[in-house]
Amino acid sequence: MVYCQEVITNTLTIKDMSGKGLNSYPLQIGRAFIKGEIKTAPGISFNGTVLNSQSQVTVRYDDGSVRFAVISTVLPTISAYGSGLLNIFPYSSMPAKDETCNTDEIFKQFPDLDIKITLKGNGTVSTVSAKEMINKGYYQWISQGSIRCELLIVDHSATRGADFGLGGVKSFRPIFIFNYWRTIGTIQVRSTLENSNMDTLQDINYNVTITQGLNNPTTLYSQDNINHIFGSRWTKVFWFGSNIPEPKVNIDYNITYLAQTNMFPNYLQNHTMSEAHINYYYNAWLNKPKGIRGTGSWTKYQPTTGMRDDIGPMPAWKSSWLVIGDWRFREISLGNADLAGAWQAHFREVDSKLFFDREKNVSVVGKPISLNAHPNLWFPDNSGKYSGALNTPRLADDGWTLDGAHQPDPFSVAYMLTGDYYYLESLQLWAALSVMRIPYGQYGRGKDGYAGITEQIRGNAWILRSRGFAALLSPDGSPEKKYFEQILEDALAYWQGQRSITTSGGSQLTNHPNYIWAQQNTKIDWSPLRFWIKDTSTKQAAFWQESFLLIVFGMLRDMGFTQAEPLLKEYQKLLTEQIVAPDYDPRYMCIYYGYTMHANLTWYKTWNEFKVQNDLLQNSYSVAAINDFKNGAFVAMVATSAASFLTTYQNGPELWNYLKTNVFDKFDYSVDNRAFKIYPRSFASPIFPQTSVAPPKPSPKPSNVVNPPKTSTSSPVTPQKSNNGTVPIGSKRVLVSRSNEGTSLFVSNGLYLIVLIMSACIYFYNKY
Repeated sequence: MVYCQEVITNTLTIKDMSGKGLNSYPLQIGRAFIKGEIKTAPGISFNGTVLNSQSQVTVRYDDGSVRFAVISTVLPTISAYGSGLLNIFPYSSMPAKDETCNTDEIFKQFPDLDIKITLKGNGTVSTVSAKEMINKGYYQWISQGSIRCELLIVDHSATRGADFGLGGVKSFRPIFIFNYWRTIGTIQVRSTLENSNMDTLQDINYNVTITQGLNNPTTLYSQDNINHIFGSRWTKVFWFGSNIPEPKVNIDYNITYLAQTNMFPNYLQNHTMSEAHINYYYNAWLNKPKGIRGTGSWTKYQPTTGMRDDIGPMPAWKSSWLVIGDWRFREISLGNADLAGAWQAHFREVDSKLFFDREKNVSVVGKPISLNAHPNLWFPDNSGKYSGALNTPRLADDGWTLDGAHQPDPFSVAYMLTGDYYYLESLQLWAALSVMRIPYGQYGRGKDGYAGITEQIRGNAWILRSRGFAALLSPDGSPEKKYFEQILEDALAYWQGQRSITTSGGSQLTNHPNYIWAQQNTKIDWSPLRFWIKDTSTKQAAFWQESFLLIVFGMLRDMGFTQAEPLLKEYQKLLTEQIVAPDYDPRYMCIYYGYTMHANLTWYKTWNEFKVQNDLLQNSYSVAAINDFKNGAFVAMVATSAASFLTTYQNGPELWNYLKTNVFDKFDYSVDNRAFKIYPRSFASPIFPQTSVAPPKPSPKPSNVVNPPKTSTSSPVTPQKSNNGTVPIGSKRVLVSRSNEGTSLFVSNGLYLIVLIMSACIYFYNKY
């Protein structure tokens, strides 16, 4: 295959859609980077002028270059309906460290600031105060810099000093995050209430009120008759101060660039949607229930069958936000991510005698539920019981039910575009629980204490996807990073062992305990056609589920998890060999459920045999497959999506061209199933036109406001309207970059144009 070496520009475009213009707009983004692009830390410019900014690098590549960072800056004036170009460039050396933050500065700016959560239930009233928690020392700084100070207010210690209850066991853990913008007198407050401690699990009904103010508190939010189911949490976000950000702002994140980082699927930049469709989608969102435990756009009962917007590599509304950048899809995406806390997917460890890590060096207290602390736990078990839950009556089920086979991903993209710590932690909590929901032993995880995955094929895909993102995005050096990398490897080793993939096939895991265990206990007779499992009950397989798993293996391979490749290298033959099979019609890959073996449980050995037998046993399914292919139905679309990851293998380009021509090129998919419209990546090394610049000298610490403005509250702003957030805890690398405002960035837009014109496409051959 011939590739053209691409010139890559790391830019974003921001546009005011309110008609009011923007002034001193606080902007925080998460940003993925291409390997080798940023050696030290990123800076940012606006329309060619370098801005004061701070960056926190949380993940680096193996060559030391930046892989993911959270960048914060305050944008200058943008006129009504105007726009500006943000350019992210590399500093040539490490920027100077920023000054530290302190709580006195926040309370000098906001002397009346105190967020309180009050619960009424069980004949009792209980209140927790964010300021009182700070006074008791229950906090830690997540980010400190000249632009933004971020304070996590929580007690995750063994003493659990801030936990509270309603006249009995202290089942609730309050969490507040203060995101203070130092130079513009503005603060964002996220208030969260968990019912997740593993030794106090119980359902509790209450009324809630959230207030702000020390002396004459005002009500920010209230809701009655909440059934807070254990294992769930809720969150609300409020803004205060003089520069509350305008929500109607479009941000073009530049999917062409982001796809080159391999952390996002390769969606097309021009895959737009009509204004009528966007408005229709948004108006539907406005009518969704969005209070605590509100449904939003979710299908609460995940086992509900049928394709829908929340299933796939990411929910459809998130792919729309990622590609189109429209403020309405941002509101929908973040709003739904906040509402996803209603699922019973959030469990936090409390036993100081247990360890989070396999090596038994890190206490489990305050961490997500850990397999290393409970190597033989099935949570919940086959009868739906949760070990350790209190013996109290369960409240009425309000429909929020988990399921691996239809599990969405509410958090990965939300975190990658905003850098909001809440979404990273939510991703970690979900990925951690998904381990424990699978039984131990031969029907699930494999060797005791190891995290194999045994689900429906689609469940394998979606659980693996979330586990991969948790491993990728958890900060370098953190216990969570190591944990999720290990359990991801556990699953890949288990599957490689089952399928006898050896070192000659690329496996580096043949000595892994779960590989050896699978070889000895659950080794399978892998289909010559490479169907994933041998279902001796139905004798069938679903191509669309197989495509889901192929997509996720492709995503993991591209993200750099190399031990996904030995599995994908064999498994991809399921699709690529159909395109060249003699006496066969490749449109049969659209059979919804196809027979894969004879009555005596021996596999079909050729694709011709597969076709002949399915025509004989269920001809109506064969006819439907042809029609579904002709009509670009869902089964055809997901096969095409899977094929986009297979172009580097033998027959892969032919498969892709065939499916692209007959499916993607013929049908729109701009609304329905748009998260699956993925194209092959170019694996040519990119050209970076940015030239490294020296970091500027540190600017003076911003002075405190002598007469601070009266604290103002936004009218109960729903969480989804914020495009700002927080950054991860636990990173050993806190890199803060600043620059003198007004300095001209010599790599201007004009120079980019010259580079684009002068850069020749360099062709090379990629041998299969």
